[in-house]
Amino acid sequence: MTTSFRFHGHGTEYFKIWIVNLGLTLITLGFYSPWAKVRNRQYLYGHTELAGHRFAYTADPLKILYGRLLALLIFGVYLFAGMNPMLSAIMGLVMLFFWPWAMTRGLMFNARYSEYRGIHFSFSGSAVEVFILFFLLPPLTALTLGLVLPYLLAKQKEFVVGHHWYGKQQFELTLPAGPVYLFCLVAGTLFLLCLFAGFFGLGLVSTLMDLENNPLMVLAALAPFYLLVVVFWPLFKAGLMELALRHSKLESLTFRSTLQWWRMSWILISNQLAIIATLGLFIPYAKVRWAQYRSETLSVAPATALDEMVALQEEELAAAGAEASEIFDVDLALGL
Repeated sequence: MTTSFRFHGHGTEYFKIWIVNLGLTLITLGFYSPWAKVRNRQYLYGHTELAGHRFAYTADPLKILYGRLLALLIFGVYLFAGMNPMLSAIMGLVMLFFWPWAMTRGLMFNARYSEYRGIHFSFSGSAVEVFILFFLLPPLTALTLGLVLPYLLAKQKEFVVGHHWYGKQQFELTLPAGPVYLFCLVAGTLFLLCLFAGFFGLGLVSTLMDLENNPLMVLAALAPFYLLVVVFWPLFKAGLMELALRHSKLESLTFRSTLQWWRMSWILISNQLAIIATLGLFIPYAKVRWAQYRSETLSVAPATALDEMVALQEEELAAAGAEASEIFDVDLALGL
């Protein structure tokens, strides 16, 4: 027996929150953005339901603000150091190790302040592992002409998912090589086709017409490049996450997905087109639309294992006391 996720949000309702957040962020020159992030996540989390219970996001915006100010300070020092070759080299090394640490702290923060049925999530990965998997190894894949890139992507996803915990229970993910390589082969083929179409279109337009006097033709020729930037990447990320979900588990709890690739592609592509057409005003509707589809196609099984797990977690956490609530993490992400 399975139990499905449900999303109860509405585009118009979320738009009102989103547009106020955007306005206040612009008026305050970005200082309101931590509060905007918390309000946005509280809405999305609070309208996501599993087995009759909803998720919650409980982060303190001030902690997010402190983290962002720290990140901006370090980045400002890095830019200032660029005027001196020696200082620039030193700050380059600092930044090389700072961003893996920042990424790790961000994952810890967002997990720590996400909860379900009063039990918090957590993240136990280290900055060293992040540095190796996300900063050191990716450039080295060029030495293999990209042949090990799918393997590295699988290991990155296994690291992120496998180091998340729900209370005292750890998530598990083992991605088989076959599906990952097949997925990357199809994605890579589509990427090369779009890239070829873009260059072919530009070449054709430049041969037949004057580029400066035919802006519409230039836009048409650039369409494949647009697909690469704003359509292909979201589809790639969603597809990789779909593979991860189908091979993830939490103790005896497994995830099941009925997502249809053609409908997923239609939703993501039409969302991107609508966002462009409305100059970004469709963003909240796009998020709600995707959340509704993702929720209705995702379930966990067996349903009885969820209640048993939560009951066990509640007993263990009650015995452990409130020590976990004293964890202090800082979110260094710069986006909303």
